[in-house]
Amino acid sequence: MENKKTSKHLQVSDTIREWIQDGRFQPGDQLPTEIELAEEFRVSRHTIRQAISSLASAGLISRVQGRGTFVTQPHASRSSVPTRMVGVLTTYINDYIFPSIIRGIESVLSEAGYSVLLFSTSNDFARERDALRRILETHVDGLIVEPTKSAVANPNLDLYLQILERNIPMVMLHASYLELCTPTIRIDDVGAAQTITQHLMELGHTRIGGLFKSDDVQGKFRMRGFLKALKAQGLLPVSRFIAMYETETRHEVVAALAQRIFAAAPDTRPEAVVCYNDEVAFELVTALGQHGLRVPEDVSIVGFDDAPLASVGEVPLTTMTHPKTEMGIAAARFMVEAIQNPGGLGSGKDDRDHVLGSELIVRRSAREVETAFSAPTSHDTN
Repeated sequence: MENKKTSKHLQVSDTIREWIQDGRFQPGDQLPTEIELAEEFRVSRHTIRQAISSLASAGLISRVQGRGTFVTQPHASRSSVPTRMVGVLTTYINDYIFPSIIRGIESVLSEAGYSVLLFSTSNDFARERDALRRILETHVDGLIVEPTKSAVANPNLDLYLQILERNIPMVMLHASYLELCTPTIRIDDVGAAQTITQHLMELGHTRIGGLFKSDDVQGKFRMRGFLKALKAQGLLPVSRFIAMYETETRHEVVAALAQRIFAAAPDTRPEAVVCYNDEVAFELVTALGQHGLRVPEDVSIVGFDDAPLASVGEVPLTTMTHPKTEMGIAAARFMVEAIQNPGGLGSGKDDRDHVLGSELIVRRSAREVETAFSAPTSHDTN
């Protein structure tokens, strides 16, 4: 059963469908703009786009590039409405880094004449399965997927195999289901984690904790990069200050890690913590603050993704960039090429990872400390 948040676009599409059926909008009439519909329904433009895409796939409306969205002839057969549709399935749509990724996808696909059918799984397999069934019913021309819990055995591989069987081009974001041999557009998570952990060591930190996600491949790669950076400097991990969480256990794990850090003696407490992303980093900052620990005065905290919240929080966050818009653009260009060039990209001949760069952004959440990794002072050399 869908929750209220995920069913908003269905409520919107059902209402517009009723408007068309009861004659409020006649065949050939232009629908209000996305902005006008968003204001009328009091929802986001992403929700409106989902609703419009659903109605377009049903043949009730059609989009005309540069002009707008129009009501088609009632009872027209699906084949009489020319549609070029790409499905986009991500874990989230309206939150965190995802609006930028989706804007990048839409900018390329819209220019190429494709409509976008958006789905969100909330990182839940049941919702992913429902979305895949609807995608198969809609007969999309291509599919861009961010996997659900990519580090866990997926119960929906049968539906992905049906997509491959139909020769529908598919590209994945951030990670892939290893069984499927699909091309993936991702960042170098291992290298990025090494970079930001090395930055902490250059600031003088030697006791460094970690907080990583275990049900997504990115979390495992980022933990691996963290451990590789420690090993390169001859530092050993302190297991009690390294925690891993799943989608459903994040809040409890963050609270428990904050408690362990607070309870530790100051000379054994981690001087810094590397976090899986900016969202969980700020949650840890808040949890530490509830125990009276300050960032960065008591503990340095760093994240990943350079999400919008990273620069505007009470403590601006040191983080690694995420090429959000660039990733969306790259995925969409890949998809257009795969659809227009059967047998080329996306057809199974190119199943490589396409790796995008990530850069360190230094802000105020990590401070310099005096340890063996600090630059020597004058009295050190006398």
